[in-house]
Amino acid sequence: MNKEFPYKKILVIDDNETDFYIAHGHINSYTRDVNLFYAMDVDSGLEMFRSFKQELRPDLILLDLNFDRQGKQGIDFLIEFQKMEEESVMPTGVIILSAFSVYNEVQVLRKIHPVLKFIEKPFSVEKILS
Repeated sequence: MNKEFPYKKILVIDDNETDFYIAHGHINSYTRDVNLFYAMDVDSGLEMFRSFKQELRPDLILLDLNFDRQGKQGIDFLIEFQKMEEESVMPTGVIILSAFSVYNEVQVLRKIHPVLKFIEKPFSVEKILS
C-alpha cells in the first residue's frame, strides 16, 4: 500500500523537458491528486512561483542544480527564493535533482535554504517521500 503523498502542488524547474515528463510519470503513477507546474529556467521558475497567491503556492519545488544554458543556475534560484521565503509564512520544501553526486555542494546550499534535500537522477517517488 502506498503512503499518502503529502504534496498537492509541485513546481519542477529543469531545463530538460524529458526530466519533467519523467517526474510527471513517476508522480502520476503514484497519485493523481497533484498539480504539476513546469519552468525551463531559473527566471521562469522564480516568476512562476511569485505569480501564485500565497495560499496557492506549490508546497514542493524539484530543482535541477545545473542548467545547460548560459545564465542562472540552481544556486541562483535558491538565493532569490530564500529572500522570498523570509517574507513568507508558508515554507516550501526544495529538493535538488541532479544527475551528478553533489553532496558537498548540497551542504553549502543548505546554509542558503535549510529545507533542502538532494536526490540523484533518476529519482523515484519513494525517494521524494523518504
